[in-house]
Amino acid sequence: MDIYTIIFLALAVFIFLRLRNVLGQRTGNERPPYDRAARNVVQGPQDNKVVPMPGAVIDQAPLAPTADVAPPSDRWKGLTEPGTALAQGLDAIAAQDPSFDPRHFLSGARSAYEMIVQAFANGDRRALKDLLSPEVYESFEAVIRDREKHEQKTETRFVSIDKAELVGAEARDRSAQLTVRFVSQMISVTRDKTGTIVDGNPDKPHAIRTGSWLAREALPDARRLRRTAAACCVIAVALATAPFAAISARTAHTARSIHSARTHLPDARHIPYPHLAWPLEISGSQYVPVAWADIAGWSEDDHLQAYKAFRVSCRPIAAQRNLLADPKALGISLRDPCRAAKALDISDGARARAFFEERFLPLRISRLGEDDGFVTGYYEPVLDGSRTQTDVYNVPVYRRPSNLFVRGFNQSASGLPNKGQVFRKIGRRKLVPYYDRAEIEDGAIAGRGLEICWLKDQTDLLFTQIQGSARVRLEDGSTVRINYDAHNGYPYTPVGRILIDRGIIPKEQMSMQKIREWMDQNPDGAKELRRQNRAYVFFREVHLSDKDEAVGAQGVPLTPGRSIAVDKALHVYGTPFFIGGELPIESELSKTPFHRLMIAQDTGSAIVGPARADLYFGAGADAGRVSGRLRHNMRFVMLVPKSLDPVARGRRMPLPDPRPSETIAKLFPQSDPLKDQQKDQKNGAKPPKASVAPGAKDAARPTEAAKPAPAARTAAANPVPLPEARPNIKPSREARRARYISRYRRVR
Repeated sequence: MDIYTIIFLALAVFIFLRLRNVLGQRTGNERPPYDRAARNVVQGPQDNKVVPMPGAVIDQAPLAPTADVAPPSDRWKGLTEPGTALAQGLDAIAAQDPSFDPRHFLSGARSAYEMIVQAFANGDRRALKDLLSPEVYESFEAVIRDREKHEQKTETRFVSIDKAELVGAEARDRSAQLTVRFVSQMISVTRDKTGTIVDGNPDKPHAIRTGSWLAREALPDARRLRRTAAACCVIAVALATAPFAAISARTAHTARSIHSARTHLPDARHIPYPHLAWPLEISGSQYVPVAWADIAGWSEDDHLQAYKAFRVSCRPIAAQRNLLADPKALGISLRDPCRAAKALDISDGARARAFFEERFLPLRISRLGEDDGFVTGYYEPVLDGSRTQTDVYNVPVYRRPSNLFVRGFNQSASGLPNKGQVFRKIGRRKLVPYYDRAEIEDGAIAGRGLEICWLKDQTDLLFTQIQGSARVRLEDGSTVRINYDAHNGYPYTPVGRILIDRGIIPKEQMSMQKIREWMDQNPDGAKELRRQNRAYVFFREVHLSDKDEAVGAQGVPLTPGRSIAVDKALHVYGTPFFIGGELPIESELSKTPFHRLMIAQDTGSAIVGPARADLYFGAGADAGRVSGRLRHNMRFVMLVPKSLDPVARGRRMPLPDPRPSETIAKLFPQSDPLKDQQKDQKNGAKPPKASVAPGAKDAARPTEAAKPAPAARTAAANPVPLPEARPNIKPSREARRARYISRYRRVR
């Protein structure tokens, strides 16, 4: 036997003795269970000699079956066979507590087991503390603390819970004992601070067999029942003889099973409320479910083109395995629709429309307090350039420098973030912010062999950096394709906004073409304007043909007119959005109806918000003219997989407890002495004088400040004050010195 087994066996004996004191003795005079659902309900025939009291239930079924009423023989069908020891034990428990339902218990226990193990893996102390007893929580917290000390992180994913069954039930004179066996499979991996796996296998699930004890007291007193459950939760830990990781998972299952059982008891609501799956939470947004028929332009769209773009996004989503939980609203919920799209071969618009309507729910979404979203456009420029520097082509396009560092990422990582701080190393350890646009244009990184190609002027480079990709046509007729790779860490500043603020170009006339025209006409002003935007983008060369479209941040080719860039901090790549409104597609003054289902496949540093999108229009000058005119408000409808139905989740949310009646609120008004004192000082009233010792001459003399104001006479005579702030009393150094001297003398 190892040291853990010895310790926990010793603890089991101690806890068992403590449990006898906690449970007490059954007297036989206990009150029946309190049923909140039956309050103020009167049922059945009433005798004239009986006066029903408020909240009483007349002629209700007896709490326990009498000797004349035999339980049905198949009442435990699906759990055990009639006549077995388990069936007899369940009958005995139900005889003492009619509210007991083992099927509800097993249903809640399955999800409870998974949720607590996930909280333990994520180090969520708050969730564990709310759900576990203090003794069990201390063991969990010790493991989490040790994990944090070694800078390790655990990733746990449930593959399946294969079996959850009751294998034992026994009713005693004061309590009932249930034995539950779980067989589950999970993938658990522990990584160090560098991401290296130190324990576990991310590709191989392992089976977990958990047997745990749950005790339910036959008494209807809810307070004693909670004490019993807490004590039995500790016993579950003491009786375990597996390694510590298995002990933690087993104890978590027991505690959450107890919590699930409590929710079925006729007792007051627990605080904190049970952890349920909340509806979608998208930061800074508001959304409302809508019907497909209420979406303007939905039936007229070409759903087949949208379906093809969606399938392109589904390739990396469906191919991924062992997906970890995603904190974004949609998380990993797109995996099921993507697998369905991969299995289908749809070639007409009607079936494509049915695909989206059968697997998604439409939600109209916008920024909090606003009705519409906002769209702009982007494209892939086609520019002339050279592989070598010449008199015509003398503006370099740089690749990512080797001294560029982003915290949390390796220097050779392929997907660096487009936001956040970026540093460069000086010496061996010192990190400072990277060069800004002005320093780079002045040659801070020149001559280091970072040049991919050369362009004609800085304006071409600026717009290439804004768009994130470009096609550079070389003198020999070949084409170089470049894509975004990294940035220098400074936030993007729109040069168009600066021209509007300075009154150079009116807001209603602002477009990319207007900015380029002004820069061409004002070379000196263009240089100063460019440097107001301190952000700088580095590129990488991608091997694509002239027929291939640009690759977005998701890593898939973009589809002109169907791909959009979204805020990746809020949304998941592959999410369908239906965007509707009017846009100047044909000309600058036209109002062309635009109603399209588009797929989120890209992102950008200027794309921020829940209803903010950048529409991709393809490559070339025509696409550039259209995208440069877009700065318009549009309606956004986000398509959410049906597994995340916010209406269905909202129905399961607990309602708040009823407010106290008006009479109770008047009799017991709540007051905060600190706030009342600040309010009196603000109104100019003097604070009350400090109280003196009883028996003093002036003790019974009220001061002017203590006299009640006329308006206060109408309030309650005896308000219930809130607790005052805890005084900050510094420990006495002399007292500590005296204790130390006394202890020292006793030692001597």
